[in-house]
Amino acid sequence: MKNSPYTTNTPSETRIANKAWYQQFWPWFLIGILSSGMVGGIVTIAIAQQNPPTLIREDIGRFGQVNPGERDSTASAHPTSSPQ
Repeated sequence: MKNSPYTTNTPSETRIANKAWYQQFWPWFLIGILSSGMVGGIVTIAIAQQNPPTLIREDIGRFGQVNPGERDSTASAHPTSSPQ
């Protein structure tokens, strides 16, 4: 059966097929990609734990607002009338 016309394996394919899974490249390549994603996630969590977010200002609702008495009529972004 060694010279059977139905076998299409070349000697290099037979050599690769006889290797155990841990001796081949692709399983380790895929494991490496998954492992790098896990390490990246753990590093991201560690950085987030060491640098917690700061609290926002209590007066954030008033920040950036202009009281009507403080507004300069010539500095309006959308003038209602042309300045004279």
